[in-house]
Formats: sequence, C-alpha cells, structure tokens
Amino acid sequence: MTTEFSQISAGYSRSLALLGDNSAWAWGNIGRIASATPADDSLAAICGFGPVEIGHNRYAQPLPQLLNPQNPLSYLTDAMSGLMALDMGGQAEMLATTTSLSAGSACVPIAGLTDSLKQVCANETASYALGASGRVWSWGSNFQGQLGRQSGSMLNQLPEKIEALPTVVSIVTGKNHTLALTDKGEVWAWGANAAGQLGQGDLSSLTRPARVRINAKIRSIAAGDTHSLAIDDNGRLYAWGSNNLGQLGPAQTKTSGWAANPVRVPLSFKLKQIDAGMHFTVALSEQGEVYAWGWNAMGQLGEPSLKSTKSPSKIEVLNRVENISVGSFHTLALNHNGLYAWGDNRNAACGMPSNRAEVVTKPNLITFA
Repeated sequence: MTTEFSQISAGYSRSLALLGDNSAWAWGNIGRIASATPADDSLAAICGFGPVEIGHNRYAQPLPQLLNPQNPLSYLTDAMSGLMALDMGGQAEMLATTTSLSAGSACVPIAGLTDSLKQVCANETASYALGASGRVWSWGSNFQGQLGRQSGSMLNQLPEKIEALPTVVSIVTGKNHTLALTDKGEVWAWGANAAGQLGQGDLSSLTRPARVRINAKIRSIAAGDTHSLAIDDNGRLYAWGSNNLGQLGPAQTKTSGWAANPVRVPLSFKLKQIDAGMHFTVALSEQGEVYAWGWNAMGQLGEPSLKSTKSPSKIEVLNRVENISVGSFHTLALNHNGLYAWGDNRNAACGMPSNRAEVVTKPNLITFA
C-alpha cells in the first residue's frame, strides 16, 4: 500500500513527515521511551539512563516514530530543541523530541497567538507564526534583530505581531535571518546579515523588515543558514548571501565569498521548488529532476566524491520528484515510489542505523511501520 504524504520536513538532525491521515512521524534525533513522559517532567527523567530506553542509541532512531496517536496535526516542523506543529484548528503547539510507544510526544500549546495559523517555523534563537490573515508573529531572542521588531529585552520575548510587514503568504528562516513572501510577490527580510543574506547591498543586521529588490514577481522563497533564494513566476532562480562553498550556484558575483544583492542564477532548467541547508542548495526542476550544489562533506549533494561544487549536480537515481525539503545537513525528496533521504546520517536522519553509515550519498527509501 502506498503511503500518502501531506508534508515532509527536514530539520537540523531529524526528519519529519505528516501523512494523509494527519499522523505525524519523526526519525533521527528522536528519543523513544516505553512509557508516557508528561509535559512538565524534568530533564533528568527525559534524558537519564534507565530501563525505559529502547535501542542501543536512544537519540538516533532510523525508523519513523509516531508523535501524535491521539492528536491529529495539520502542520509540522523542526524547532531545534523541540518540534512545532499546528493542530487541526490552527493552534500552535510545541512537541517534545521524546516519544513514548503509547502516548506519543508531550504537547504544550503556545500561548499569545490570537489568529488561526497556517504555518510555523523557527531558527536557532527565535520562532515565527503566520496567521490565516497574513500577519506574522515572532518570539524568542532579538540580539541580531531576528524578531523583526523592537523589544525591551534581547532574550525570551513573548509572541507579538511584526507590524512592519505587508500581507504575507509564506515565511522561511535561516540560521538567524528570516524571509517573508507577500501576496504581491515581494520578498522581505530581517535579522542577521553578516554574509549579505538580507539582500540589501550591505552587511548590516536589520531589526525591521526591509524589501529585497528583485525585478520580478516571486512565487517561492527559501533560506539556507546564511544564504537566501527566490524563484520567480517564470521558474528563474535568484540567490544572495554567503557563497564560500559555491552555494549560490553558477551565479556571477563580484565577491567570491558572498553577494549582498540578489543575483540571477543561470540554470538550463526552470524550477518548481528550491530549498537550502548549511552552505548547500537543492533544486527541483519543473520536470521532477533534483539538482544540488555547494558544500558536500556530508553527502548532501548525493555525490559520493564528497567534493563541493558550484555547478548543479543532477541526482540521477531520482525522477518524477514531487517535493523536496532540506535540513541543515541532509535532504528529503518525495516521488511516486515514496520518501527518500540522503546526507548526514550521524543521528539516523536518513533512515539508516547511524553505526552502519554516518554519511548517505545515495537516496535511501524510508520505510514506515
């Protein structure tokens, strides 16, 4: 029987999938215990050693683990120290990265978000929520302007709206910067900018969102750790930010290490989707082919040589791909045969036991129980 997917999401050291029946699954850096763990349980109880552990490496689960046996979800994403999700009513929740066999992951609602939500995401230090109204909330730390608004403290800020943004249809985050795509096809950016990832022509951080000047209507955006990407209505790619390992692709930049303004990336194919991780980029063509470029030390490009390159490298074993998602060091791709993963497998995020392969250079088909 074919598994139906409604969402795939690659995180920092784990992989996530939301199936057609609204069940949420995670593998990689996920703890698995034999009994339920209350949301207010101590870290010692969650992280300690004892008879409840299952498997030799508790936080390297190669098989997908069910997160929500009694709580259907409509959206799921990684948030570094936890997981963020939306329930069927658009309420945001935090899920623990430890799941029990009977009760799944402990779940805590996120207070202070007054709209029905359609998307949540997070970077290293801050979190964001996009409401059905097109308004964006932010909370967390603000030492590099990543909240997109003024705050009384640099740490532990509660959710508030980012008033400076127009109507937004999607948001993406890098390591400490954020991009928003508006209903008019504009890109706005704020936060860290040491590599020009905000696309403003300089390297100054921004506490207030600013429009990225691209002479085209944009339909899709993506953010790597310190670089940014956009696809226009004609399937053309624009890139800016860090380029130390060729992650901007074959773009012509004045500075080899970074580009502070968007540059057109000359590709021989039109794009359906783009995503990025730490110093590498993965593209899905309109023909369903997957290409990757940039850093490859963890096999992220699907190339066994592990050599970095600025030239798009086609992943030959994949075809008719429908969707991709890129984590910090690994990639997920969905096609008619199922869900594949490759790259960093030190926490089993590619669906293989980590003691068998720490780096997966050929897409591995994920098996669901």
